[in-house]
Parts: sequence; C-alpha cells; structure tokens
Amino acid sequence: MKVGRDLRQSFGFRAEKAPGAAKAWLDVVASRRAPRTASMQKLNESPVTPDQIDSLGHLNVRYYIARMDLANRQLLEANGVSGDEHTFLRRVDTYNKFRREQFNGAVLGTYGALIGEGVIGPGGSVPAYFEIRNEETGDVAASFLTATSRVDRATQAPQDLSKAHHRTRSVEAEGFEVPSSSLPRTLALSEPRVIPMATLEQELPAEPVQGNMTGRRENTVKSEDCDASGRLREDVDLMTIVFRVTPDDEEQAKNIGPIVQHDEKGRRFAWAMMETRSYVFRYPDAGHRVVALSVDLDFGDKWRHTRRFMFNGDGGDILGVYDSIGICIDLDARRAIATPPSVIEGMRQTVRPDWR
Repeated sequence: MKVGRDLRQSFGFRAEKAPGAAKAWLDVVASRRAPRTASMQKLNESPVTPDQIDSLGHLNVRYYIARMDLANRQLLEANGVSGDEHTFLRRVDTYNKFRREQFNGAVLGTYGALIGEGVIGPGGSVPAYFEIRNEETGDVAASFLTATSRVDRATQAPQDLSKAHHRTRSVEAEGFEVPSSSLPRTLALSEPRVIPMATLEQELPAEPVQGNMTGRRENTVKSEDCDASGRLREDVDLMTIVFRVTPDDEEQAKNIGPIVQHDEKGRRFAWAMMETRSYVFRYPDAGHRVVALSVDLDFGDKWRHTRRFMFNGDGGDILGVYDSIGICIDLDARRAIATPPSVIEGMRQTVRPDWR
C-alpha cells in the first residue's frame, strides 16, 4: 500500500500559477525528495497509528514534531550537549516543510545532523537539520531546521552554547550542507517582530474567527502539562495548549486537526499547512493563561500566511511567535481550491502586512 503522496500532486496545485511568494514555496514542495547526505544519522523509527490521524485524514503536525523533538534530544545528547541542575535544553526556533502526506500504517524514520551556525536560531544556539522519511518508499515526508539553547532554570535566560565551557565536548557540525530544497523561500528566519499584546487586543476580534485561523483564543496550562517545578514541560508545544479540545463529546475530542468547514457550494474544506515556523521566548507556569492573538500577514487566491502571537495572559509577556503557510483544500476532491468568498472577505478585514 502506498502511504505517501506528493503534497502538490495530492492537492492538484500548480506552482507556476501561484502568485508571488506562494510560487516559491510551492516549487520547493514540488521536489519529490531531498538529496541524501551521508553524515545524517537515523535517530528513531515508529509507525503512524490511527490516533495520530487528524480531521484532514492524514498524520497530524504534532506527531511530526514529536518525532523530530525526540530526534533532536537524541542528537544533542550524542554530541555531549545537555542541561544540568541549573539549566535545561530548549528548542527555541523550529522551521519545517511538509512534503508528502503520511497515512495510517506508514513506518517513519527520523534522520538528523548538526549544522553550522547562521542558518537558523539566535547566536549561541545549536542548529540542526532533520528529515522524516517513509521507510518503505524512501520519500521525505517533512524536513526541519531547528535551533536549541541551554536555558537557566530560574530565569529562562539562554546561555551561549558556542562557548566551550558551556558544553560537555565539542559539537561536530562541519561538512554537512542542508539541501537547498529544505531552506525557506517564504518565511524569514530572523527573530520575529513582536507586536504588543495591548495593540493586538485593540485591533483584533475578541473571539476566534476564520476557522480558528485568526482572532483571539486562550487556554490554561494544567498541572499535568508541567514538570516538577510547575513550568510547562519542554515537550509540550504552546500551540497544543491553546488549541486543546475539551468538549463533553469524547468523539469530538478525538478529532484532532484543523476545523473542517463548508463553503457556499457545500464542499468540505480546511487549511493544510505547507510550512511552519515557531520561535519561543519563554514558557508559562501551571495555572497561567496562554493567549493567542492571530492575524494574516498576506494571502492569495488559495493560500494564506498566518502569524500567531502567544502571550502569558496573566502578565502580558510574549511567549512565542508562530507562522504558517497554508493552502485551502477540498477535502473530498483532495485538491487545492480557491478560498471561499466569505472567508476572503474576513481575511481582508484582518490582514496586517505591516506587522511582518
């Protein structure tokens, strides 16, 4: 059974017809598989299980991230990078591209390598590159660029891991070159601009809109989300907290993933993420409210660039900034479609290109 399909092929989207920036990232997605590099290590392998399939019918993004996060910790540990009683490791910057859909039963291997500084992340962090591959077909399902910092447990201030005394032994990163198809063409990897929480709350709707893509949304950090110190665990993403589903209906709670909507023609549609980037400043403690204030920075006929600003609702501190490039897909025809007029109208009202 073939369990992976090229995303552009799956959604019937022609890159040469995409406007501006969209064409650039669709050209990247169109590449069937990234070049192999001998210096990459296989770090873990696991099958896709039914509980990992989302509302779009394929492997949900959180399970790609979980595989990569495990591989990142394995790779750093193998290279002598670790925390101690006063510090811990935090993945502060993560960029990824989804290439081929994966379905129930696929066996996925995660491969990785450390890379040189200057590609991603703040100064003093340790950057790395990962691929999640379908072990049957050899196709690259997703690729990741990451940067990890050692962080002070008390203050959450990062330390400079480029200094020899801040790591157990030398990190070997020479000789590995990130495949060009895995480098960003649309999302910049500089430190994102932060818009003050007060400005965002004044400008944006007070409730989630656009199928939870823009507007305001919040949720509370639970004790079970936290480590022994009462702070959100490093393996729990801020997006997981904000978009946690807690309905009375257990079946609805199992339906992870984007909200499925219906357009004026009755077609089922949703937004499929092609590129994402997360940049983390701080993590909240148990009982704190995580507030997401989200806008579109740009959009086209079939795509949108959304940015989510994550704040600590009990203090106003910025926690992180999350970017995504999504395309509108007809879930039954399994292809990209023009964004419904009603959605476009809402996007026009909230788009903020000057907030890049």
